[in-house]
Amino acid sequence: ILDAMRNFASVSIRQKKYAAAEQIYQLMLERREDALGREHALALQIMDELVQKLYKENRYKEAERICREKLRRREISLGQEHVQTLENMEELALILHKQWKYAEREEMLRNSLTLRGEMSSQNDPDTTNRPRSLESIIESWG
Repeated sequence: ILDAMRNFASVSIRQKKYAAAEQIYQLMLERREDALGREHALALQIMDELVQKLYKENRYKEAERICREKLRRREISLGQEHVQTLENMEELALILHKQWKYAEREEMLRNSLTLRGEMSSQNDPDTTNRPRSLESIIESWG
């Protein structure tokens, strides 16, 4: 049933029926949290999709709130140095950038880059191909 709901949400987004898609995502999130737990990967996946939907609609404040909660849960379930946690930090930094929250953005990026640097010293292939400087990331965002 949840796969069918996800497909319906995707179709709703393509048809620009954003409110319907958001309701579906919220319902899927509730069901996954109830069945699997709040930190389960499948619940976090729905949060990812919801954040992306809100971001595309320029609803940055709401995207930030959910992204922060998703980051908190990823830190609990995967640890701060996990690649998905670091990607979540960078996603949150981009959302902060869109809201002109530059000090918070830079702090989030610095933390992520520091952790990635520590991981790359361990030859983790997921971290070695990332931009190395805060400036290069911010410049790529425009």
